[in-house]
Amino acid sequence: MNADYIITQVAQQAAMIYENQDPRDRLAFQVGMLQAKIRSLCYLINVTSEQLKQIQLELSKEQA
Repeated sequence: MNADYIITQVAQQAAMIYENQDPRDRLAFQVGMLQAKIRSLCYLINVTSEQLKQIQLELSKEQA
């Protein structure tokens, strides 16, 4: 997954849902979707980081 793909997908979704409507509504939708994506990605990063710490701890115990 890369940033450009996410941004493009959200922009396309907003354009489709808010076609022929107020551009401010489209932009508000886009911003909200991008905020949600950022929160989701940060959550995944935090979970992965914790899992890596646990694995490192287990490996260091095995090596001791």
